[in-house]
Amino acid sequence: MTVEERAAKVQRKVEQYDHQRLLQENRNKEAESKIELRRKILIGEMFIKHFPIALKFTPGKSSDENSRIFKPLDDYMELLAECQQSFQKMEEALIQLH
Repeated sequence: MTVEERAAKVQRKVEQYDHQRLLQENRNKEAESKIELRRKILIGEMFIKHFPIALKFTPGKSSDENSRIFKPLDDYMELLAECQQSFQKMEEALIQLH
C-alpha cells in the first residue's frame, strides 16, 4: 500500500469517526429535547392541577399576543416566586438562630 493510499484510508476513518460523533451528538440533543418537553408538560399539568384558573387563558396566534394574554398569569407566578424566596430567607434566618 502506498503512502497516498494509507493517507486516504486514514482520512476515511477520520471522516467516519467524525460522522459517528455528530450522529451521537444529534441523538443526545434529541433525547435531551424530549426529556425537556416531557418535563415542561408534567410541570404544566401539576400547575394546572393546583391552579385550574390557568385553563381560562387561551393561547393566541403569535408570541406577542400570547405575552399579552398570559401576562396576568405570568405576573401571578412571579409573585409566587417572590413569596417563595421570602419564605426561604425566613427559614434560613430561623436556622441561624438555633
